Amino acid sequence: MFESAYPKLREQILRGSVGQIEPWGASDGPIATLMDWNLGSGTATVVAVADGSASIYASTGGGHIGGGQSHKEIRQAAFQALGVAYELRGLLRLTSEFPFPSPGEVFFYLVTGIGVYIAVDEVEPLAAQTSPLTRLGNAMQQIVTLYDKLPQTK
Repeated sequence: MFESAYPKLREQILRGSVGQIEPWGASDGPIATLMDWNLGSGTATVVAVADGSASIYASTGGGHIGGGQSHKEIRQAAFQALGVAYELRGLLRLTSEFPFPSPGEVFFYLVTGIGVYIAVDEVEPLAAQTSPLTRLGNAMQQIVTLYDKLPQTK
């Protein structure tokens, strides 16, 4: 079921139609940031939203939704990721299309009230900490790390 919900959840964030944050308004301030990472077997999307929520969507199914609503550390990581994305907005370009990355690529999106911005990078320079977008990749990865530390429920 989550697999079929994945594109809809991702699209909701990118189109700015999420819950109580709507309407976005006409500010260039950060509303949400996404990191799409092609893992070879599918795409993982990490999301941080201005309400403090943070989610992980997997195109192959599964993931985590909300997080920041009930976990202070995840909420702080979401705000941190938004701040870094906004600081680095000069490295992103305005877009109206939301493609998925190819193998070896990572896409970063910044959703604002005046539009959506994208930056494309490769996994290797991000992993080597040599990319100008490394700080953003690390901030988004922190959300994943914090979810991984949560107790597993059965």
